[in-house]
Amino acid sequence: MPVFSVAAIIWGSNGVIVNSVSLNAYAIAFLRVLFASIVLTLF
Repeated sequence: MPVFSVAAIIWGSNGVIVNSVSLNAYAIAFLRVLFASIVLTLF
């Protein structure tokens, strides 16, 4: 279950990560979708 723990930490720290990045909302949404699609393609 360590994967779920890492996912929970990332999910919980999402606000801190988003506020510390100097990108607009559309760029952040694009990068999230891009990262998710790359990860899901591997599986």
